[in-house]
Amino acid sequence: MRRLLSTTLLVAACTLTAMADGGQVVTVYGQTTTQQLKKMTFDGDDVILRFADGSTQKVGMVNVSVVFTEVDAIKALEKAADKDAPIEYFNMKGQQLKQAPKHGTFLMKKDDKIVKLLTK
Repeated sequence: MRRLLSTTLLVAACTLTAMADGGQVVTVYGQTTTQQLKKMTFDGDDVILRFADGSTQKVGMVNVSVVFTEVDAIKALEKAADKDAPIEYFNMKGQQLKQAPKHGTFLMKKDDKIVKLLTK
C-alpha cells in the first residue's frame, strides 16, 4: 500500500510540472487551498509543496491530494517544446504501448511532459 501511494504521488509529481499553469485542485489535510502549486518534492514519507507565491509546506504524503483536469493535460502536451516529438503511451506498470488504449488508465508522454489519463 505504501509503495502504491508513493508511486501515485510520483506520477502526480511528474504531472505537476506540466500542470503548473492552472486547472489544479490541491487539498491538504482535507482543506482545499487557493494557492497555485508550482513544485512538489519528497522527503521520506513527507511531501514538500512549493507554491507560486514562494511559500512552502511540508506534510505527510497521505494528507495531500492533487487533481488536474484532462483539458489542462492536453494543453501541457501541446505546449511541449518540440512540436514534432512523438507521443508515447505507457501502462501503469511503466510498459510502453504501441498506441493509446481505448479505455482505462495510462500515461502519455511528449518531450519531458507526462500526464496520467483515464478514458472510459
